[in-house]
Amino acid sequence: MKKSLIIIFLFILGGSAFSQKKGEKVEPWLDNYDRMPFQQAKDGSILIQIKNTGTDVNDCIEKAKQQAVYAVIFTGYAEGNNIPAAAAISPNGASLYNEKLDFFKEFFTNTTLYRSYVPKAMLDPKNPVSEVGKKMIEAYVIVTIEINRLRKDLESQNIIKALSDFGFTPSVFLVPSDEWMNKNGYVTKKDNQGTIDEIYDYPRAIIDPKISKALSAIESKFNKPKGPFTIVDMKGKLDQIKLEEAKNNARTNAKKESSLDIFARVLKADLWVKVDLDDKPKNGMESQLLVTLTGIDPYTNNKVITGTTIQKTTHGDDQFQLMMNSINGASDELRTLIFGYFQEKVITGLDGTLTLSISENTDFDFDTPFTQNGEEKALNRIIAKIVKKYANDRLETSGTETTREFSVKIPLFFEEDGEKEKNTFTYYANKIVDELMKIGITSKVEPSGLGRVEIFITGKK
Repeated sequence: MKKSLIIIFLFILGGSAFSQKKGEKVEPWLDNYDRMPFQQAKDGSILIQIKNTGTDVNDCIEKAKQQAVYAVIFTGYAEGNNIPAAAAISPNGASLYNEKLDFFKEFFTNTTLYRSYVPKAMLDPKNPVSEVGKKMIEAYVIVTIEINRLRKDLESQNIIKALSDFGFTPSVFLVPSDEWMNKNGYVTKKDNQGTIDEIYDYPRAIIDPKISKALSAIESKFNKPKGPFTIVDMKGKLDQIKLEEAKNNARTNAKKESSLDIFARVLKADLWVKVDLDDKPKNGMESQLLVTLTGIDPYTNNKVITGTTIQKTTHGDDQFQLMMNSINGASDELRTLIFGYFQEKVITGLDGTLTLSISENTDFDFDTPFTQNGEEKALNRIIAKIVKKYANDRLETSGTETTREFSVKIPLFFEEDGEKEKNTFTYYANKIVDELMKIGITSKVEPSGLGRVEIFITGKK
């Protein structure tokens, strides 16, 4: 009778379990083990507790080194011991292991490789070794791993892709969350003919001592030479922001931008990271600290990344260190989420809105025929084709006798003079203006926000 062999791969929150053929050798780093964070260090290292089995103490310790490094690279770990959960440093999770199987087999069998990221490993004195079978013991091992150096080295060897591998380094702007801004009095409301405009005072908010340390801590995680992101500094652009606000005040109400649009357009960040920091007093010397990092697409003002809310209870004077630990954990998680977000954007493009308006002084409308490439077509058909030509995708969302509005996805990059440059909606709109000029139509581009642009058709040449 044929034997049925079932191989089950089961990844659970606390660890990974593998079943195998009887007598089949399992690589030590793939053997059964449980993992959880034990302590967070200040130098980009983490202490992880590994519970595993082995023939003796030395076997358990050596396997724990391999297993802890494997967990950091491929699976991450759940929250524990007041340490935030962390995602795997591999954006593709465990699938990377099979993609680079030869590399990682050499990595985990060559002691000079994986051990170089493990400066220390020792038995946990609070959990004694126990016998679990014939010539088999169970042990708890505390393993120190230099995560930042491990990630950097794997990226430099092109084993783990860095965002720069996609052709650009995203720019990120750090700012307090809307909730924090409202709670701390940095949002004012202005009645604009029945519409309530919210004005955000970011220049003052970012230097508020209640949140400035948290913003600085996140910046220090990302804004390093050859780091994953470029952090946009608002302070150097305050004069330009004030100039744009003055221009905005001179516009008609229909053409005015919101204060958020002005900030987004001037700062030109690819992603806004909003930081929510809430400190709630509890009993006695205890207080509850909640940290949440959220990614906002500045082109649409949509929430595109939601980090895990990290909740800690502080005791006495340990609040600052626990805040730093929370920020470190939230930042590590966000890094992986941002990678996935921009990895997708390279393929799908940037979301935005394009509006075309015809001046009331013209003698034509969108139904008027124009000649393009020797063929006569209605203007709206010509425009739809041009809009699609320079976009990854487009969808006409509304239209009147004098306007056409499109939701579009434009490529993240454009090629010009052999150079790869980051795309903008203004650049995209100018390409459409050039195409309209070819059929004898004059028009001009009027930005109405970072992710919104208007083409104003003025007449015929």
